Amino acid sequence: MANSVEALNRAYVAVAGTVTHLSLHTGDPGSTGASEVTGGSYARVAQSYGPPTAGAGDLAAPAVFDVPEGTTVTHWGAWDNATFLFGEALEQTQNFATAGTYTLTSAPYSATDPS
Repeated sequence: MANSVEALNRAYVAVAGTVTHLSLHTGDPGSTGASEVTGGSYARVAQSYGPPTAGAGDLAAPAVFDVPEGTTVTHWGAWDNATFLFGEALEQTQNFATAGTYTLTSAPYSATDPS
């Protein structure tokens, strides 16, 4: 059974529409948000998702993170306050020999049609 575009958009909003913050990770966050970056001036960044198109969408704006020296960033994560929702591997791992910033320009989410 196929879902309508409206059903996919509602599913997207039910998940991506609840995102309040994004995070960076030094390994796969799994289903709990594990391996989150720590130290220095790192903090989760307040963020939201834009409107869906056929059940898929992306960040409303880029997210800029402070990253402490000696950190290798491999994944991003999305949170509803203290609840981890989802995450993915970055397109390219980034090593920070010195403290710096990382700009996450894309963190797509899709409510897929199971048919």
